[in-house]
Amino acid sequence: MDNKKFKWRVFTSFMMFLSFTIEAITGIILYIVPPGRVANWTNWKLFSLTKSQWQAWHTVFGYLFVGIAVLHIVYNWKPLIHYLKSKLKNKLKHKKEIYATLIVVLIFSIGSIFNIPPISYVYELGENISESWEKKESEPPVPHAERLTVQEIAKYTEMKPEDIFKLFNETGIKVKDKNKTIQEIANDNGLTPSELFNKIKEKTGKDLEKRKTNEEGEVPRRGYGRMSLKVLSIELKTTPEKIIEILKRNGIEATEKDTLRALSEKTDKTPYEIYEIIRNNL
Repeated sequence: MDNKKFKWRVFTSFMMFLSFTIEAITGIILYIVPPGRVANWTNWKLFSLTKSQWQAWHTVFGYLFVGIAVLHIVYNWKPLIHYLKSKLKNKLKHKKEIYATLIVVLIFSIGSIFNIPPISYVYELGENISESWEKKESEPPVPHAERLTVQEIAKYTEMKPEDIFKLFNETGIKVKDKNKTIQEIANDNGLTPSELFNKIKEKTGKDLEKRKTNEEGEVPRRGYGRMSLKVLSIELKTTPEKIIEILKRNGIEATEKDTLRALSEKTDKTPYEIYEIIRNNL
C-alpha cells in the first residue's frame, strides 16, 4: 500500500529538476531573441512560440522553481541541516577555496551590475545576436508601431489618418474599428503588422516610412535608437549627467551607457519621444 501513496518529496525533486531545465532552456532562448519591436512587428516565432510566450514560460517557471525549492527545503529540513553542519566543519578547513569562491562571485557581480569588460561582453554578445535578426523590412516605421492606432501612427508620418485608411481599403485590408491598434488590425486580416504594411507598399507603391518633422522642421534621422546617452550628450553639446537628470525628472531611470532603444524597451515611449524629452529640456 505504501508504494501507492503519493510521495511529495519525490514530486518536489522531479519538479525542481524539470523547472530548472525549463528555466535554462528558456533563458538561453531569451538571450538570443530579436528586440521586442522586431519580434512583435514580424510576429517572430521559434518552435511555434512568440517572444512573449517564451517570456511568460520563463517567468512562470522561475516562480515555480523558487516555490518548489522552498517546499523541497521544508520536506528535507532536518537532513539538510545535518548535511550542512557536517560539510561546514570540513569545508572550513579550506579557507583559501572559500575566499576564492567569494572573490569570483563578487567580481562577476560587480562586472555584471556596472557593465565592466570583459564580463560585460557576455551581455553585449546577446545584444549583438539579438540585433542580428534585424533587417530593413523588419523595422517598423515607428518603434512599437504595432501598439499604436492609425490616428497615433499618423502623428509620426506625413499622412493623415483618412489617407492611411484609404490605403488599407485599396489593398483589401478590412478595418472593423478605427480605434484598433495596428496589431489588432493585422490579426483581423490574418497578417503580421509587417505583412500588413508590406502589402500596402506592394499594391500601391506607397509606405508609411516618412517621419514627422520636429518643431524646427528637421526630419529626425534614423540611428538615434542605437545611440548611448554618452554619445548623444556629445551631439547635443551637453553632459551625460545632465541628460540622466532630465530623464529622471520625467520618470525614466538611466545610465550613460543606456541607448535610447534600451530605454524605449523599458518604457511606453519611442526612442524619438525620449530624444525629444531630452532636447526640449536642455
